[in-house]
Amino acid sequence: MILWPFPPSGEVGCHRSLRFIKHINKFGWYPHVLAPIDGIYGSYNDSLISEVENKCTVYRTKYFFSFHFLRSMDNPLASKIRNSSFKVCNRLLIPDGVIGWLPFALKKAHEIVKENEIEAIYVTGNPFSCFLIGAFLKKKTNRKLVLDYRDPWNINPLNKRGVIGSLLERKLERFAVSLADLIILNTRRSCIQYKEQFSHSTDAAFITIENAYDEELEDFFVSDERVKEEDVFTIFYAGNFYGSRNPEKFFEALHLIIKRMPALKNKIQFHYFGLNKESQFHNQIHSLGIHEVVRFHASVPIRKLISSYRIADILLLINHLDEGNSLFIPQKFFEYLMTEKPILCLSKEGALKDIVHETRSGTCADPENAEEIAQKIIDCYNKYYINKEKLKIVGKQNYSSLEQTKRLCYYLDSIALNQ
Repeated sequence: MILWPFPPSGEVGCHRSLRFIKHINKFGWYPHVLAPIDGIYGSYNDSLISEVENKCTVYRTKYFFSFHFLRSMDNPLASKIRNSSFKVCNRLLIPDGVIGWLPFALKKAHEIVKENEIEAIYVTGNPFSCFLIGAFLKKKTNRKLVLDYRDPWNINPLNKRGVIGSLLERKLERFAVSLADLIILNTRRSCIQYKEQFSHSTDAAFITIENAYDEELEDFFVSDERVKEEDVFTIFYAGNFYGSRNPEKFFEALHLIIKRMPALKNKIQFHYFGLNKESQFHNQIHSLGIHEVVRFHASVPIRKLISSYRIADILLLINHLDEGNSLFIPQKFFEYLMTEKPILCLSKEGALKDIVHETRSGTCADPENAEEIAQKIIDCYNKYYINKEKLKIVGKQNYSSLEQTKRLCYYLDSIALNQ
């Protein structure tokens, strides 16, 4: 497994592979993981490695553009300069700044394959330089190659390059795909698009393996336990607001509800857990007169967050408005699904809306329509708070990390047998 990010990274992108590693031994596979020494990541979590350290063998190797001398200075300014320098490389280099890892990773990976009777090469992207490492390694060793797309590459409208850069990246992607034996997409919509675009240029199988929830977190949530300090209808949201993912229309919807039904002002609370400061929304919240309804909390560890979901009546999920996000399902959905709490999903047509309807895990509204959002909130209030109705989730277990790893191993077995 050629993995960037990997602990000590705390980025969301490393959790998919970690969930596979946690369970893959149960299905007859043992992973050898190649990761960078001192990788540069957007966030760090040193404790994550403990979740998999006895379930795999980890190798690490250096890379260009590590700016290690800045890390060794161990001060906030040096760290900021290091991260900023890597971001510049990530923007300027094709396909990304991790291309500086390729010569070192390829050499080390070749040694690992020869020494350990490796049957399959698993790489995940982005960063998509990892796909190139996997492709070159396939050419050198003739082992089976698995490309796991956590995000689409060139069909992703959010991946914006100049004309020359885009042309080169398309050629690089086609090169990697042409050598693959198995191509994994994490939503069905992405899988359909990739199959249409590349099936004529590769013999690889195209499959969908969605993200998943971690079963271990279920111990921190008791679905039938209700602990509330006040008798109110409680809405929870966890995550960050940025770009086109913002709560402005949701706040307008709360205002509409309270304006039309003043008695509900003391019956509804919205709790937000995230990195954003209240000041970001201060003016809107006060101008709408909902400052007594909206409560902000600092980010908390995932286990504490999952535990706090017990007091929620519904869980809010807001998707980006950009067209490219129709291909994505936020990881937060799977954590919400695990709790079996009703989800109020604000999303345009796309993969997220598809899976909410398929699992019957909640209701959806147009994220740009405050009137519709307000009506959906009232519907949830009557259905889940007043009438105490329970959700009947469909296929929840299909999205556990154990089941998704089982699915991965089924296809690994298939390609391993087809030597």
